[in-house]
This record gives sequence, structure tokens and C-alpha cells, in this order.
Amino acid sequence: MWVYDGARRLEYQTVLLAGYAITLQGGGKRIREVRHPRLAETQFRSPQLALFDLGPDEWLLALRLPEYAARRRGAPAGPVQLPLLLDGGAAV
Repeated sequence: MWVYDGARRLEYQTVLLAGYAITLQGGGKRIREVRHPRLAETQFRSPQLALFDLGPDEWLLALRLPEYAARRRGAPAGPVQLPLLLDGGAAV
């Protein structure tokens, strides 16, 4: 996978498989937008049958996921393991 000049290219053995235009955000670390998909014809074939019959303009490039939520800190949920021995060393 290569990213340069606002384009992303997927290659295998230096053969272009797919390409599309992207817009980056966050100092170039995150993809903001994906546009203009181009699927290249190659000699590589998958032995797996297609799950969906998609036209050349219908294939999915990426799915936007919701932003990660911050973890809540606090008491653990559920039961808590009590210590086996008390401070004096006697069994509970």
C-alpha cells in the first residue's frame, strides 16, 4: 500500500491492483475522505468465488468506523477477588 500526492495505490509484486484519491487529516496520519475508486485488471485471480456481484463503480473501498471512545477508569465491574490471607497470615 502506497500513499503519495493525495493518492493511495494497492500493489502486489509491483503490479497495481487498485487506486483511489484520498484526503488526509491529523498531520497526514488519518484518512478523511476516499474518492475516485479505480480497480485495475491484473493476471492475479482469487480462487474464492465473489460474494457479491458489484459493478465497477459499486465496490467498497473502506468503511468509516465511529471514533474510539475513551476508556472509563474506576472500580472494576463484576465480582472482586478477595485476598486469601489476612494481614496476620491466618487463612480466611
